[in-house]
Amino acid sequence: FFFLTILAFYFYYYYYFSCSNPQKQLAGCVRNCSCSQIKMWNVLAGLIEIILFFLSLLYSVLESVFCVIFLSCCAVWDLFFDTNLVLEKRETRAKKRKRKEEGKGKGKEKEEEE
Repeated sequence: FFFLTILAFYFYYYYYFSCSNPQKQLAGCVRNCSCSQIKMWNVLAGLIEIILFFLSLLYSVLESVFCVIFLSCCAVWDLFFDTNLVLEKRETRAKKRKRKEEGKGKGKEKEEEE
């Protein structure tokens, strides 16, 4: 887009000044370019410039929308994943605590039997 925009500017300003300045107009005509062709290139370059502007605008809007959607999905996934990890850790700790309590209970029972 950047290269095409520079190219459009080149055509627009080169041919615009060639057509508006009589000395440069003569130079343009020497290069086998009539003034009507110069005006045609002028209009064409202006249209290319406008099209490139709207395409770059559309690209930036789509990029922003995509980034917002992607980051939102990542945030939701991260929240869901982290929540599951926290729940798994709690369950694991509860199981370990339960095993320790059962182990201590069994140890006390053994001591009482002796």
